[in-house]
Amino acid sequence: MADLVLGAVAPAPSVSSAESAPPNSATSTAAHPLRTCVPISRFKPVTTPWGSADSATAYADGITRYTTCAHGGFGLAPDRFAAMPPPLQACASFEVQPGQRAWFEEDVDWCAVVLAYPALFSPDERQCADSTLRNWRHVQWEALHGRSLADGESVSKDRRRFFERHRHDWLAIAAYGAGTPGVPAGMVRVCATRGGLRGEAAPLSYWLVDQAVYRSAGIAFVIDPQRHTRVDSKL
Repeated sequence: MADLVLGAVAPAPSVSSAESAPPNSATSTAAHPLRTCVPISRFKPVTTPWGSADSATAYADGITRYTTCAHGGFGLAPDRFAAMPPPLQACASFEVQPGQRAWFEEDVDWCAVVLAYPALFSPDERQCADSTLRNWRHVQWEALHGRSLADGESVSKDRRRFFERHRHDWLAIAAYGAGTPGVPAGMVRVCATRGGLRGEAAPLSYWLVDQAVYRSAGIAFVIDPQRHTRVDSKL
């Protein structure tokens, strides 16, 4: 007997670890004693987006979780996918082709399957799924629940707001410690771009920042040109 092994998702600051932690096997198996895992070799070989399936766990007709040597997730039959609410359909990990399975990978997108078919899952799994959707697919969560998430309720929405608010500021994308030539003890040399953009087209700037202050940063460290010393890029 085997149960769903959910991908670990870091909780938002306002989420307790008990709420967002993946459910344990004892809870899942006790809640669903008929859930079984079988070697895929007993059936017609199945190819998933992550490679050939090693095993399959059937939750219901048309709802199966596949594992591979690399990754895994749910595969849903076309009728099962069509019955999902549109916000949860939007969580599919890959473009869904007509008449083909819809795939939901095991790190984040699995939550849509749990929320679409809650009767197949334990209370812990449903709670974890809602927390995952809220923190990492906030647009779909808001569409599903019909309300906007406030500050501190969603990791992904907080990040989006942060980068929108600081799109014209210098944001750290890398830092070098005191062991780097030209960096005094107790300081870090910060590499920053406007809005935290990455790539060859993003202009770089370098700054000296107190190490303790730098470590206190949240989503990304914001350079204050009035407080932090700009230094030459060749240090």
